Amino acid sequence: MKKITILSILTCSSLLAPALTFFPVTDIATPNMLEGNQAGNPLSNIIEGAGFGFDTNEPHTRLGGTWYTDAPGGFPSDYIVSNPGDEIIILDLGADTTLYELSYWGYSDTNGNGLRDFEVRFATAAEGGAPGLGDEEFGTSITSTFLFAAENDQANRQSFAFGEAITARYVEIKALTNYFDIIVGGDRLGIGELSFAEPSAIGSPDIVPTEAQNLDLQSGSNFFIPVLNTGDTNLSISAIEFTGPNGAVFSTVTPLPAEVFPFLARPIEIQFDRTGLSGPISATMVVTSDDPDQPTIEIPLSGTLPALGPDLVVTSPTAVVLAETGLQSFPIPIANGGGSDLAISGVTLSGADASAFSVTSFPATVTPGMEAEIVIAFDPNLAGSGAIDLTLAVASNDLEEAVTEIIITGGLAEEFLPITEVLTNTVNFYDQINLIAGIGVGFETSAPHNSIGGGGAATWVTDAPNGGAGDYYENDQANPVIIIDLGANVALGEISTWGYAAGNTNGAKDYTLRFATEAEGGNPELGDENFGNSITYQPAFEAAFDPLARDTEIFEQAVVARYVEMTITDNWRDLQGALPGGDRVGLGEIAFPVFTGSVNPLLGIVSATKQENGDFAVTFYSSQGVSYELDRSTDGLTWERLAISITGSDDDTSIITDTNTLADERAVLYRVVQP
Repeated sequence: MKKITILSILTCSSLLAPALTFFPVTDIATPNMLEGNQAGNPLSNIIEGAGFGFDTNEPHTRLGGTWYTDAPGGFPSDYIVSNPGDEIIILDLGADTTLYELSYWGYSDTNGNGLRDFEVRFATAAEGGAPGLGDEEFGTSITSTFLFAAENDQANRQSFAFGEAITARYVEIKALTNYFDIIVGGDRLGIGELSFAEPSAIGSPDIVPTEAQNLDLQSGSNFFIPVLNTGDTNLSISAIEFTGPNGAVFSTVTPLPAEVFPFLARPIEIQFDRTGLSGPISATMVVTSDDPDQPTIEIPLSGTLPALGPDLVVTSPTAVVLAETGLQSFPIPIANGGGSDLAISGVTLSGADASAFSVTSFPATVTPGMEAEIVIAFDPNLAGSGAIDLTLAVASNDLEEAVTEIIITGGLAEEFLPITEVLTNTVNFYDQINLIAGIGVGFETSAPHNSIGGGGAATWVTDAPNGGAGDYYENDQANPVIIIDLGANVALGEISTWGYAAGNTNGAKDYTLRFATEAEGGNPELGDENFGNSITYQPAFEAAFDPLARDTEIFEQAVVARYVEMTITDNWRDLQGALPGGDRVGLGEIAFPVFTGSVNPLLGIVSATKQENGDFAVTFYSSQGVSYELDRSTDGLTWERLAISITGSDDDTSIITDTNTLADERAVLYRVVQP
């Protein structure tokens, strides 16, 4: 019967392992996989070996190149689903070799191509396992099959112990998943390096020292300390003692003696008693084993406890989801992280929305290590829409913070204007219609209106005209322009955007806006793009990098328009650490909240009509006592200031009439200005 074993990963971040040697891999093949551009990424990159593929010294960090497959499904797609054959790699060790572990180095931590879940099987030299021989008998005499899960890490060695000795010549690695839909990419499969470590001792165990352990003593009382054996026989731990200033408060939970198989890091469970302690804690864990060369090792333990006095701690995020009707109550969780009783003397509210909230209850006393709740109530009749501004000030006997401020986030859901159409001047990789999916589809219905989805089905991004390694804005590339049609003239006071992705720098950063009224037209298919004519306000903003949170920019002046033109002048390339990308430009969503304020009269022509006598009347928003003049143009580039001036009246709108119209011109444009 085939035995399937699922074992976890071992890294050497907490182990001071000596440099290991590795068995040479003589050949490698992929019988079913579609290899990609192999000029710089050949299959042989997977078995370059120590000194070439990875450092000969600990921690054996990857040095060499990578290998990756083709993308049979195109981008975006899941390679594992798109490839018609099994994703199998076969390694040839040249002769039957006793193996205890498999070492793996990842492809790239910035995309999803890297191997994730995989299966390992074996065949002996007698059985054969090389592809093309027609005698691949993996799993025949060696029935053990192992399932592993690799981390998306391109630098560090990941060691997967078998938990038993396997003697084989051929090793079959079958990819089951990659990081598709977790990190951008995954339309290919990629690997950095594969190898097999040799035991550091033959005929005996070899314990590996463990680095000093900094314990989070406030999070619990039980901890697991790894002990690694790289010899070829089992290591037996016979005793564990604790010495040092606080050695007496530590004890062992794992029964002794404890066996550690070759290349397995056994977690030894220890327990900590914090009674009556505060401040820095230190001890030494002394491990005694049957390692003939090093019968004892010392592992320094350290940590910090809070002062014995009371300590008010906020134990979870304090976001509240508000409803528009009915009184609502919200518990705000707190705890006493100190060593004596926490006494709360009062809770007060501040902020612009404090009048809509009240304090229902709070605990007078919280004992050490215990949790409690401050309960607040919300009355929607006393609040506006949007994000809330509320802070709780909790007065207590906390020795370091007599008044602890707790900022409450969240708010009431906002209304957003419907958008009828969106157009771009770019070649798009992800559909532009994703920009206006809208409330409940593109972003959450409730405040704070976070993005609902990511990836190709929920975002917009351009193609990469300068190649995958270039900057979208190189070679005088035209700025991406997005034109949004709101269906009719509407009042606008702000714009909301959601970023593109957290894993690359394609997201739009800097952008400018222009506006056009229904009378002017703004749809590029109509051929009458009059952005910036009657509405001269042209704001510039910086979009947020965050693909989840809504970024809102408030206009300095409200406008009345049907069409909005967004020109994106830069993305986040080279501005987000080592993140790749920037060869495209993308956004998650664009929306406009319903504007309820007063409209600035400088920013909107209501209508422009030709009268029976040939005069042209321009109706626009105005304010009492403000002077207005009229500009005229026949090409939208050169403007003439007419000898006409009027003063706004008590009405919301005024009319300026051009009595000297240009009868022979095919088109005449107007804009109202305040001199």
